[in-house]
Amino acid sequence: MARKSTPAKSEYEAAVEKLTKFCEDRTDLAPMIVDDNYPIMVIFYPNSQLSLFADDNVDNNGEVNSLTVTVGLSTSVKSTLKFKMDAKLLKKLIKLAEAVGNLYYHAFRETEGERTKATRPNYVADGYADGVPCYDTAYCPTCEHEFEEGVNDWESAYCPDCGQKLDWSPYPTEEKE
Repeated sequence: MARKSTPAKSEYEAAVEKLTKFCEDRTDLAPMIVDDNYPIMVIFYPNSQLSLFADDNVDNNGEVNSLTVTVGLSTSVKSTLKFKMDAKLLKKLIKLAEAVGNLYYHAFRETEGERTKATRPNYVADGYADGVPCYDTAYCPTCEHEFEEGVNDWESAYCPDCGQKLDWSPYPTEEKE
């Protein structure tokens, strides 16, 4: 089933085109967008002709090294490239990748109503304290990201992996059947 075209989807497609054109014109990198799951990843590979001759960008297993920008509720950057990159160029690539990621979210997640309604995480009792079950572990109902009480993402408004809005109502008082 094809997705209906919307202004947000057109903006996303324009951002992808802008990123691709920038890479063609200003870098020796080719972007690959992995958007089958949220958060999305933009992976920059050295252009194929360059990687055929540049042994520095191929690891011992024959894998081509890359620069990966993961865009979700936050952005992370991981590079295995074996050459130095101008800081301004790197910032521009990250900024363009973030634009693609944010527009993807608005075009394909938010507009379809996915993950915008707050949903309770699935609490799990994994022990007892004074004879009462301890619900100190919970899982995202969408992607099963694990939350541990006392860890940074416990009671965060959104799942850091899939963007599901979460409702952290009080813990259950009885163990689930």
